[in-house]
Amino acid sequence: MIFLAKVGHIFIISHSKVVITAYSFIKKPYLSLLFWGGLLFLSIVYASERASFADSAWQFFQKLNSERFIFPQQRYGVFWMAIPSWVFIKTGLPLIWQIYIFSISYILAYFFIWWICYSPLKNKKAAWLVLLSLLLGTRQNFVHTSSETLQVLAFSALLYAVLQSELNFWTKGILSTLLLANTMMIHPIAVFVLGFVVISEIIRLPVQRFNWHIALLGILIGWSFFRFVFSSGNYDAGQYALLKDIKFKDLLPWNWVSLKFLITRSYYLYWPTGLLAIWSLFQLWRIQQKTRAIILFMAVGGYTLIALLTFRAGDSDYMMEKNFLPSVFMISLLFLETLFLVNSELKESGSRYLLIASIGGLIICWRGISLFSDRLNTIDELIELSLKANQTKSAVIESQLKSEIMLVNWALGTETYLRSHSKYKRSCTICTVSALNSIENTSDFLAVPWEIIPIKELNSTFFVPDSSRYQLLPLKQTSIRQASRLP
Repeated sequence: MIFLAKVGHIFIISHSKVVITAYSFIKKPYLSLLFWGGLLFLSIVYASERASFADSAWQFFQKLNSERFIFPQQRYGVFWMAIPSWVFIKTGLPLIWQIYIFSISYILAYFFIWWICYSPLKNKKAAWLVLLSLLLGTRQNFVHTSSETLQVLAFSALLYAVLQSELNFWTKGILSTLLLANTMMIHPIAVFVLGFVVISEIIRLPVQRFNWHIALLGILIGWSFFRFVFSSGNYDAGQYALLKDIKFKDLLPWNWVSLKFLITRSYYLYWPTGLLAIWSLFQLWRIQQKTRAIILFMAVGGYTLIALLTFRAGDSDYMMEKNFLPSVFMISLLFLETLFLVNSELKESGSRYLLIASIGGLIICWRGISLFSDRLNTIDELIELSLKANQTKSAVIESQLKSEIMLVNWALGTETYLRSHSKYKRSCTICTVSALNSIENTSDFLAVPWEIIPIKELNSTFFVPDSSRYQLLPLKQTSIRQASRLP
C-alpha cells in the first residue's frame, strides 16, 4: 500500500485513464536513479577504457606506483574524490580489480554528492545539476575518470545547494567558504563556474539576504587576480595567457578553430543543451524575468567567448569538449532555476525537455565511448605485435599510428604498460620514437615524455620490472631516416 501511495504521486487518474506526468518523475528520485544506474553500468563495462586514456592512465599509474595521493599541478582539491581508489590500492588487490575500482569509485563519489544535495540539503535542483553535469556536453570526457573539470562542476552544484539550504547563517557561511576554497583548488576553470553560481544567487535573493554571497564573490575576484594576473610561469596562469596577447586578426571569429568545433558538434553533442537553453530563455521572457534572463545569458555568453578565444588556435577534441563544459553547466543551472519557477503547466513541458535532454546525453556519452573501445583494441594490437616480436619495450613511428583512432598519444607508454599487465599479465610498454628522443638510458621506463622512471622505482606489487632496452617496432615499411632516429 505504501508503494502504491508513492506511485500515486507519479500517476494522475483522470476519466479512468492513467496519465504519467513528467514533472512528477523529475521531483522523485526514481528517474535520477535510473540515470545513475546507466552511468554506473557504463563505468563497469568500459572500466578499461576509462583507465587507459591520456590523463586518466597517467594519474592512475602514478597512484598505483607510489601508493600515495596525486595532486597534478598542486590541485589539492581532488583529494576527496581520490580517497576510495587510494584505500583499495593500499589493499594490494590485483591490477584488474584496481581498474574497476578506479572507474566505479568516481561515479559513486558523484552519486554521493547527488545524495547530499537531494536528501540532507533537500535541493532537487542541485541534485539534478550534479547529474546533468555528467550527462550533457560529455562525449569523450567520460573516459577521463578523474577529470578535474567534472569535479569542479559537481562541487559547484553542492555549493549551490548549500547556499539555498535552510542552514543557519554561520553554518551556511563557513560551509560555503570551505566548499569554495576546495573547488578553487581543483582546477582554474572553477573561478568561472563558482562565479556563475554565486551571481545567480545574488540575482535571486533580496539585497538584505546575500551577505555571504558578496564575501564569496570577493574571494573569487581576489583569487582570480592572484592566480591569473600576479602569478607567472604556472599552469593556471598559462591557461589564459593567450588572452593577454590577442591581436586584431585573432578577433576575427571565422579564423577560430574553437568556433568551428562548437558549430560542427552542435548537431550530435550539444543539441540537448541547446534544447534546455531555448526553453529557458523563452520561458523567462514569458514570465517577465527579462532582467534575470539577460544577465545570466550574458554570463554564459561571456564565458563561452573566453573559451572560444582561449582555444581559438584549436586543440584535441577531448580538450575542446572539456573547455565548453562550464557553459553547459551554466545553461543547466539556468534551466533548472526556470523549471522550478514557472507554473505547473510550464513545469510539465520543461520536464519533458529535461527527460529528452538527459536521455540524449546518456546515449551520446555511450556512443562516444565506442571511440575508445576502438582505441583500446588498437593498443591491444600493438602490445600483441610487440610481444610476438619478443620486445617488451618498443618504439613506433608516430606517423604510422592511426591518428583518428589514437587521438592523442603522449601517454602511450603508460597506457600500454597498464594494459599489458592487466590483460596479458606481462610487462610491455610502447612509446613513440619522438618521445623516446627525450630519454638517455633506454632501459628505464618512459611513462610520458617528461617523466622517466628508473626500473628500481616501479611498484612490484602491480608491475613486473623489466630492464630490457627499447627497440623499434615497425608497423609498415619505414625509411632508414626515420628508423635511424631511434637512440
